[in-house]
Amino acid sequence: MQRAALVATALLWAGGAWANCVDINADALGRLQQIVHIDAVRAHAIEARRPWPAVASLTAIHGIGRGRIRDILAEGIACVGLRAEPGERPVIEGPATVLDADTFVVVGTRIRLIGIDAPEGRQFCQLDDHDWPCGQVATAAVWELVGSEPVACEVYGHDRWARTLAVCYQHGADLNAEIVRNGWALAWYPESGAVVGPSYEEAQNEAQLKAAGVWQGTFIDPWAWRRQTN
Repeated sequence: MQRAALVATALLWAGGAWANCVDINADALGRLQQIVHIDAVRAHAIEARRPWPAVASLTAIHGIGRGRIRDILAEGIACVGLRAEPGERPVIEGPATVLDADTFVVVGTRIRLIGIDAPEGRQFCQLDDHDWPCGQVATAAVWELVGSEPVACEVYGHDRWARTLAVCYQHGADLNAEIVRNGWALAWYPESGAVVGPSYEEAQNEAQLKAAGVWQGTFIDPWAWRRQTN
C-alpha cells in the first residue's frame, strides 16, 4: 500500500463512524459533558489528568465506578486518541515477521501493535477445564492472518523499551483491530506513560460476544500474567 493511500484510509476511518465521538484527550469541557455521568466537575478532572490511555481508565475520576464506566462504554460516544495528528505520521512498509500476536518485525524494525495486548508465548489459558497454550495458538493464528503480504505500519511513537508503537494495515484493514476482533489480543494501554492511539474496546466486545479466541475459555489478562511471572 502506498503511503498516501494509507493516510487516506486512516482519515476516512477517523472521519466515519467515530467522526462525532467525544475525545476525552482533546475535546473541550462542554463536549465532555455530553458523555453520560460526566458533569462540569468531572469534565474538569478529565481535562486536568490528560492524556488518558483508555475510556475505561476514567474510573480514576471520583464518582466513576465500574457501573458508570459500563454505562459510558454502552453509550458509545466516548473515545481516546482517534483523531489523526496534523501532518502525516511515519509509515514503515514491508513483509511482517510475526514474533507474537502483538509484535511484528518489519524491515528490521521491531513493532509493538499499539492499543492491544496478547497472551505471552509461555502463557496458558483454560479451556474445558484443561490448560491450553493460548500464547502459542494466538501467535500461530496471527501468523496465518498476516501471511506473506506486505503491511504498512503507521507509527504513533515509542515505548520505554524503544519499540516502535504502530497501527499496521494490510489491504486497508486495521490488523490491530482484526487481531482483537478474532480474540487473540485484548484492548489495552499501560496504566501510565501511554502513547495514545486508537481504542479497540469495540472490537474486544465483538470477540467476547462471539467467544472468539481466548474468549472461548478463561484466562488471566496478559498484563496481569506478566506481573505474576516476573
